[in-house]
Formats: sequence, C-alpha cells, structure tokens
Amino acid sequence: YGASGNGLTDDTEAIQAAIDAAYLVGGTVFIPIGTFRISPNQLIVKSGISIVGEGRGSILKVIDNPGDYEYIFTSNPRTANVNNFRLANLTIDQNVAANTTCNVNVSDAGVMQFVFILWSGTNIVVENVYFDDCCGVNTVVVSGPQVANVKVHNCHFTFVKARTLNNPDEYDNSTIYLDGDGLDVSYNVFETTIDELEFQRLYKDQ
Repeated sequence: YGASGNGLTDDTEAIQAAIDAAYLVGGTVFIPIGTFRISPNQLIVKSGISIVGEGRGSILKVIDNPGDYEYIFTSNPRTANVNNFRLANLTIDQNVAANTTCNVNVSDAGVMQFVFILWSGTNIVVENVYFDDCCGVNTVVVSGPQVANVKVHNCHFTFVKARTLNNPDEYDNSTIYLDGDGLDVSYNVFETTIDELEFQRLYKDQ
C-alpha cells in the first residue's frame, strides 16, 4: 500500500489503506522491520483485524512536531463497536522530544495524547508492544458500558512527559485505563525516564 518505513516519509495514509483492506477480509496488517512515520488523529481501527509487527524493530513513530493531538488509534464514530481486534509485536514511539509545540492539558481530552482509545468493543488484545516513548495522560484506554474481554499483556511502557504549560504537578500518566468486564492486565513493565524535579527544572521558564 505504499508505506516506505524509511523513517522519513509520512506513512499514515498507506497504513490506513492497509487497515481498510484488511477489514474487508478479516485480515492482518503486517508491519515489517523499519520506522514508519505516522500523523496523530488519523488512524482508525476496525473490527476483525490485527496490526502485527516483527518485534521491537517494527516501529510506528509519530512525525516531528505534530503539536496538540488526542490519539494515534481510535474508532470512527467514537461509539462504534470494535470487536476482535489485536495490536501486537511492535514499537509505538510518540517522539516526545521532537514535539515542541504541544500543550498537554488534563482538563481537555482533545490534547491528552492517547495512543489507543476505544469507547466500545469486545475481544481487544494489546500484547508485546513497546510504547517507547509514551507521553499521554493515558496510553491505552478501553472504556464503556459495552466493553468486555480486553487484554493488555506483556507490554513495555516508557513514560516521558510531554511539553505542557500547566503546573507539571498536575500532569501524570495513568498508563492503562480499562473499564468493562473480563479485563486482563498482566506481565507489563512500566518505566519513566525523568523525575519530577528534573521535569520542573526543564519547563519552569516556559
């Protein structure tokens, strides 16, 4: 579908085209080894598909300086049921250091920089994914009255605070936020690269 994986080209449209094609047949979007640049607020997931890489070297990396954004992956419409979906065996890099114009705000969901957010769905699996780095108020969100059978397993989360004009003390990361029936959060690793005092020093003059 034309994705280059060269670390330079924005591959968002090609990846979405692959998702749309996989949805028609209940297939898999395969992410090979490489760095695929992606734009936030564009990738829409659908029922019955998998997005699967070859491991940590299969990288989906946010473009430089995208500014404020809400999500990397979501459904359309937001209330749509997404069933039998799997995200596995790859790295998602929110490229925090290269986003110098964002303003994460805990009171505005539109700029919270989620990676994956669904409000309805069943049989959702996120496993063996390196979220390195991740910076949102939440990273993986699956929450709603019709949510069931969600598994977040064997993932690695490295949290790096993004730029914010708020008091840094108001901004933290609740990495996984799930609400529903049959929830499984297991064997995940959570790390951070910066302590609170250092973060306040970096941003005190902004």
